[in-house]
Amino acid sequence: MRQLIPPMAMLVCCIAGCADSQSIIISEATAASLPDATMWRRTMIVAPSRPIVFEFEKTTKGNGSLVFPGGFVRTHDEHNDGVVFSPSTLRSRLVDLDGDGFADIDVDGIAVTFDEETEKEVGRTHVRAAFLFLPARGSFVQSVSNPMIYTSAEPMRGAGE
Repeated sequence: MRQLIPPMAMLVCCIAGCADSQSIIISEATAASLPDATMWRRTMIVAPSRPIVFEFEKTTKGNGSLVFPGGFVRTHDEHNDGVVFSPSTLRSRLVDLDGDGFADIDVDGIAVTFDEETEKEVGRTHVRAAFLFLPARGSFVQSVSNPMIYTSAEPMRGAGE
């Protein structure tokens, strides 16, 4: 059964008006401390009067995804099914990537690949996913995604959206 972190644990963070500010959505320590199948929520401000709710849930297998308006991205992987993240939670932050004054989602870190038969490490790859906030929709669209990070979001179609 899923547990929900109580509303008093919800955090509000404002990065609006701070073009150089980088705000962590969920830290490695927070993700690691959550019991399996526990939903975590955080409300963050992406621009003046634009609160966005982010949710994170870690599965019993050691995977976890960050869910946001418009999609999700796997940000936590400690279950060795050929790939794990190192550290187990990728860095996820809000930062204005396109200079429009709205905070966007930037996720990056290292994916470690293993040989499926020997379970020996065979490589390390920098991985990244980015999602741009579209104020007219109130949601994010994918602009960059490495296939080792599973994502589900509408791809960015063109400037002016």
